[in-house]
Amino acid sequence: MRARVVSSLAAGLVIAATLGLALQAAPSFWVTATQAEWLKGRVEQVAVDAFGRAMLGPSLTTLADPATAVVWSLATDAGGTVYAGTGHDGRVYRLSATGTPTVFFDSSEAEVHAMTAAPGGGLFVATSPEGRIYRVSATGDATTFFDPEERYIWALATDTAGRLYAATGDRGVVYRISTIGQGEALFTPKADHVTGLLMRADGTLLATTAGPGRLFSIGTDGRGFLMLDSGFTEVRQPVVDRTGQVFVAALNGTPGSSTSASPEPTPSVAAAPSTGGVSVDVVSVTIAGTASATVSTGAGSAGASGGSGAIFRVMPDGLWDRLWSSDDASPLMLAIDEARGLVVATSHEGQLLSIDRTTAVATVLGQLPSAQGTAALVQPNRLLVATANPGRVSALTSARALSGQVESKVYDSGRLATWGAISWRAETPGGTAVAISTRSGNSSAPDDTWSAWSSPYAVADGTTVTSPPARYLQWRAAFTGTAAATPTLTSVTVASRGRNQRPRVDSITVHPPGVVFQKPYSTGETEIAGFPEEPHERRLAAAGSSSGGAPALGKRVLQPGLQTFQWKAEDPDGDVLHFDVWIRREGDTRWQPIGRELSEPLLVWDTTTVPGGRYVARVDARDTASQTVDAALTGTLESTPVPVDHAPPTVRVVSATRRGTGVVITLDVTDAESVVASVDVSIDGTRWRTVTAADMLFDTRTERVVIEVTEPGQATQAMVRATDQVGNSTAVAVPLPPAAPQR
Repeated sequence: MRARVVSSLAAGLVIAATLGLALQAAPSFWVTATQAEWLKGRVEQVAVDAFGRAMLGPSLTTLADPATAVVWSLATDAGGTVYAGTGHDGRVYRLSATGTPTVFFDSSEAEVHAMTAAPGGGLFVATSPEGRIYRVSATGDATTFFDPEERYIWALATDTAGRLYAATGDRGVVYRISTIGQGEALFTPKADHVTGLLMRADGTLLATTAGPGRLFSIGTDGRGFLMLDSGFTEVRQPVVDRTGQVFVAALNGTPGSSTSASPEPTPSVAAAPSTGGVSVDVVSVTIAGTASATVSTGAGSAGASGGSGAIFRVMPDGLWDRLWSSDDASPLMLAIDEARGLVVATSHEGQLLSIDRTTAVATVLGQLPSAQGTAALVQPNRLLVATANPGRVSALTSARALSGQVESKVYDSGRLATWGAISWRAETPGGTAVAISTRSGNSSAPDDTWSAWSSPYAVADGTTVTSPPARYLQWRAAFTGTAAATPTLTSVTVASRGRNQRPRVDSITVHPPGVVFQKPYSTGETEIAGFPEEPHERRLAAAGSSSGGAPALGKRVLQPGLQTFQWKAEDPDGDVLHFDVWIRREGDTRWQPIGRELSEPLLVWDTTTVPGGRYVARVDARDTASQTVDAALTGTLESTPVPVDHAPPTVRVVSATRRGTGVVITLDVTDAESVVASVDVSIDGTRWRTVTAADMLFDTRTERVVIEVTEPGQATQAMVRATDQVGNSTAVAVPLPPAAPQR
């Protein structure tokens, strides 16, 4: 029965050990299943709702590409023709019904930040940085309509009487301009820029500002009322819905910039080196050398976002709240599209969101073909969006796209990884499909050094990734739909296991010979820490020598013949480490084990088990407890030579002669294995006093010592004690020559 119990216990231990190994060596799983995770990648013609469901979204196509850096503004004339104002060439393009751009007006300035239809036909066009407003006829003939002192004109609006309003900077002023071009400063907020204007149906003018970011309501008498103080540096793009709710975009940036500015990071300050205490013991420490490493910051990687921002909602009664906010992206463009709600273009690679104005739930509509959205124009059955980098005009329609794709963010495994299976969950109605592919590489952003996209994987429940082992991985999901149905992808999971990294033994501390550390036991006995095979007689001697109970853990005591090794080791993967300690005699090539499967970085070696000499210790750190046999690695480090000496020094008396009233004793002290450490002398039983070597330094195995006894009196004998490096000592008597008889 006893044998069965032991056998069962052993089996349990084996199972526990196997489970521990499995847990330590388990793969990592990268799961994309929430809207926040989808947003870290790039979506094209794919919408992602608040529940993390990805499906084909509204059709988003490029309507016009005027081959310019940025399209700042959009407008229509009385006949419904669409115009695009650009930078940094300062042109206005007229777009045909199919989107073909032709130059309508070419100004002498760099930017066209605002346009609006002019009464009777044509356009008002505001340019910067010289701050002029032109009236351009339907045939493209332009005349200067208003020329304020300010350099920038950011927005235009008109009222039912045909008067024009202009928002300016770098001194924030709202001008009201008559139908014949005579302007007056209607409202001057304490702001650097007035960034946006919106004329409400009741004749109230809304104005947004930057430096600081605020929203004002301006009456016909020019009196302004502060509706919102956002706390951001800029508020822009005021829009209003049919219920009278006002929405504005807030960000930390500067007017005219396509991305918000983020604050400078606080430089890290190196910690001051610690000043540890100084020990009087000679402790040998061997430290492993370290090589410098280049750390990739991931700058320029896909998915980088610009700044932070928020969208504020102001109710008709003046109550306001924060409808949406992000620490990673700024809202750059707002539009009210009754079919899709509040449409927002963010600084995260031109991502388009639709935000429900009641629930504040955001749905990803897709991604613009350019980096940033700058302006919007609502038309029947479509929403036109102007973009920057590059400057284009895109059309978002109510029709569902028939195809689209999602590119995930770049997954960083932290080190070279072996990829496991990729699996996904999707619903694919008849005629629809989702095709998943992967690619991998060792640069933080995909480039020519990455592998090509793999062929689509066939089994959704799990297919082994065929992309080569690397540090980074990315997957792509291609959607195919029909006019009546779309596939729905709810999650993608990739398994991986990082390649095992070698453990490191950073340093080995060789404590002075004979120095050991105790640990208490409830029995009152003390065991030497790091010395599991302590002889019974040594334990009894240690217990008998202590008084007042067991000493505190870590108390240092002297036990001749023992040598304490202590080391520091770590594993980059956090694996459990076990240690083997080996020794070899200096000059030999064969290592002998003195400790196996140690779990603590401490070992006491009984040096009486080997002949005298100088020995080198080696510590092996192994991660076999956390890795499979084929993946386990070992890190190693050797110590400085350790003297092992079992015999005390020998003392040879060379001479002992009288010199005047004193005595001069000359000795040769020799040790077979270690350095002579000290010599003491006692005259006729007086206290020991230390003497020095003839060359003033004990540093070899043979030393000449000259002792001068200046006042021996009637002393007849000197005792000389010599001690070697490991603490062995011997004492010899030296007869003193008698003093000369006094006459």
